[in-house]
Amino acid sequence: MRQAPLQLMVPGPVDRVTFYAEQRTRRRQTWRYTALCAVAAAMVGMPMATFISPVAYLGRLFKRVPMLQVVFFPFLISYVLLLLLRMQVWLVRFTVVGPLVMRVWRTRRYLADATAVELTRHPDGLARGLTHLAAEGGVVPGGQWFSHLFVVGPEAAEMRQAAALQERLQVARQRAAGGTADAVATVGQILAARAAEQNTRGRAFTEELGGARSHPPIATRLERLAAQGATRYRAGSQSVRTPTPASLRPMVSKTLGMLIIAPLMAIAGVLSAFAFSAIFMFGVVSAVFFTAAMMALLVPLMR
Repeated sequence: MRQAPLQLMVPGPVDRVTFYAEQRTRRRQTWRYTALCAVAAAMVGMPMATFISPVAYLGRLFKRVPMLQVVFFPFLISYVLLLLLRMQVWLVRFTVVGPLVMRVWRTRRYLADATAVELTRHPDGLARGLTHLAAEGGVVPGGQWFSHLFVVGPEAAEMRQAAALQERLQVARQRAAGGTADAVATVGQILAARAAEQNTRGRAFTEELGGARSHPPIATRLERLAAQGATRYRAGSQSVRTPTPASLRPMVSKTLGMLIIAPLMAIAGVLSAFAFSAIFMFGVVSAVFFTAAMMALLVPLMR
């Protein structure tokens, strides 16, 4: 029998309800974003409309009185330099300071695990506790701004999100025999729990520093604990990789990939270094010029 494409995509009743609920949520978000963009355009357009006429008036005034150009020129230069310095600070924070600070936090997490093993002499218990936190822990709602201080962070919720969602949908499929109303209620609870879990990962301190991770992967931490004597525990939602026989194809593809990607990465690194050096020098020259201009304006007033 010929089936509709939608039925082929969502064969079960719970899957169909989930699909409809997600589509309805996406449509609502689209209309909400469209309304917000319209309001933002109106809010930006109204000040611009009120700003154009004074600018035109100042232009005509500058043509009549050329001396005003000399008076307003230092303020214009100062404003442009302030914008450039602000852009440079933002760029340095997101490209240099943020990744370095988050790398320090990840290193501190490894050091904390090693110190805990040294103090307790019980790496198995620490590995079991870390595995339990990976399966049950995460960021406390409302504590996103200090999530980098937790034993496990948003990576625990991200790691088990897919597995937990599949388990909840499986439970919902089993309960769907009671009727469509029960299926809708169950799917609503699943979507609400998923939205709450995603909300705990937003507005974190790491977002202000470029979005780098402040916690290392839990699997890597378990590997390091295993290297210190712990039994190899596996995180809750991680799957065991089955060993595959070695073949020549992966080795050849990896070698070709390295031969192609390595030069490109080297060229990109050199160009990025030159670009960052140019931006840094431009910021330094701008700061020196701004300081000299301010001193040239303030020294005559101080005499």
